[in-house]
Amino acid sequence: MLLGGIIVFFLRERIIINWMKRKHQNIQSTEQFQRAYLSLLWLLKFTGFKRNKYETLSEYANRIDQRLDNENFTRLTRQYEDLYYGKERSSITDGTNEQYHQLLRDVHSRIAR
Repeated sequence: MLLGGIIVFFLRERIIINWMKRKHQNIQSTEQFQRAYLSLLWLLKFTGFKRNKYETLSEYANRIDQRLDNENFTRLTRQYEDLYYGKERSSITDGTNEQYHQLLRDVHSRIAR
């Protein structure tokens, strides 16, 4: 039992990422997207990508994207801000799903090192 607990402890980040992939497998509504985005913020904090105290979401997304060498988080953040602040009611596309899952894969590959 103790060995199982130790294994789960060391694999917890991977377990959480796989759970998030399943939970947010097919984001189709703005509500699902907002929940998935907030889960993503929590995951990034949990895996060591902490947001600075006075950093905006856009600044945070840019910093994360620089570390992961892509623009997926910035695109998702723009869409989240547009939905949150009511600028537009954009529809969720396959591109949104792909960007979300690519970001999960990138975070997973960073912690697997």
